[in-house]
Order: sequence, then structure tokens, then C-alpha cells
Amino acid sequence: MARAGIATHPRFLLNLAFVQAPECQATWIPIGRISDFAGFLQTAVAIASSDGSVWAYRKGGGTWYEGSDSPIGNHIIDRVVATLGVPLDFAGALGFDGPEWRDLYLLISTFFVWGWSVGEDLYIIPKNGSCLLMTSHHGELRANFPNEATRSRFCDDMDQAGHPAK
Repeated sequence: MARAGIATHPRFLLNLAFVQAPECQATWIPIGRISDFAGFLQTAVAIASSDGSVWAYRKGGGTWYEGSDSPIGNHIIDRVVATLGVPLDFAGALGFDGPEWRDLYLLISTFFVWGWSVGEDLYIIPKNGSCLLMTSHHGELRANFPNEATRSRFCDDMDQAGHPAK
């Protein structure tokens, strides 16, 4: 992340941002039928990383599991994380490459749908360093960019695909 200029946001310490442009961002709320949701996620990740190589990282870090005393949404997230083979004590980023796209979208959509607090916000960080995507417990997809030109291109591509920024 450091090579791409990504670090902790200067004002919001649980957030990641591009050091040179921490406020260069955009937000989307999925619209349309619920069955359109998968296409929305696939479009955003494909624009961010044409080869599908990304890191997934829980906002604020920490382990990927919440445990038996957590709400039902966390139980579902824990089950999906376990299915993907993440060790119980693992805390860090999970790497996904093109052939693992099914696992990636299973993880992203589970966090997006079942996440209910800041702890379930999930960063999707393209290995090419083009942007930072984050599923938010507020039901939106947020993105941070290294500069205005990259933000503008990403927003234009999302808009052309039928997903205008908020």
C-alpha cells in the first residue's frame, strides 16, 4: 500500500486514503433490482482492476472473525470467511487474483449486505493502486483516488455502465 501512496487518513484514523489526495473521493448507492447488485459490484471492481487482482482488508484491521456472541450478520460473515479458508487468528489483507473472482465477489457481497457497523466496512484495494473501494455499512460503495483525473475517469466509466455517483 505504501508504494501506491496509501496510508491512514489524516483525520479519520480507521480509514485508508491516498496521502497526496485524502479527500479525492466519490460514493455510489446501488440502484435498481436487487439482482442488479452483482453487476454493480463487478463493474466497480473491473473498472478499478482490469485483471481482478485486488486485496481485501477490513477497515481498521483486526482479525476476520467476530465470534459466537456477535449479531447474526457477523455469524454469516464468519461462515463465508471460514469457507474461504481464512485462519481464525489471521489479521491482515487477503489477496485475490483473476481466477479467484468467485471468492472475491462472495466476500465483497457478504460484507456489503450483512455489514452493520464500521467493523464490517471492507476495503477492496486493486493491486495496481488505481483507487481504494470500500463497502460501507451505510449501504454505499465509497472510493478514494490518487488524483482528480483518476476519479473523473472512474466516475465516467461507472456512469456509462448505468451507475451514477451519488
